[in-house]
Amino acid sequence: MISSVEMGNLQCKYLKLESAHSLSNYTIHIIFLSQKFIYKPEQDTIQLKTNDQVSKLINELKAGILVIDDEEMDINIQNETYSIYKNKGYTENKFLVIANRDKKVITPVNKYFIQQLIDWLKGVDFGKG
Repeated sequence: MISSVEMGNLQCKYLKLESAHSLSNYTIHIIFLSQKFIYKPEQDTIQLKTNDQVSKLINELKAGILVIDDEEMDINIQNETYSIYKNKGYTENKFLVIANRDKKVITPVNKYFIQQLIDWLKGVDFGKG
């Protein structure tokens, strides 16, 4: 593990995996816990394996921050492994929801922690360490 940090309901890890052929693979894991169940915690992981995937997530999170304070605007990003959408109906507490693809494991993340995640992802020197 190169670095690890917790941000609210998110556990973020930057890992270096070495194979038998002396090749190194780098990956970022963003582990999120479901907020649906009190007694049986469920979790899922967003795995980022390339610089393009890291940049894509940063851009998606930035787009979410732009609409999080505006009740009229919405965002709903879905791709092959995760979804990001705006949690509507809470005027005082602005959240984006990070979910797995089928939306069975979801966690709301407030604007502060979304910005912390963006800053952390930007600070990872992906492919090095």
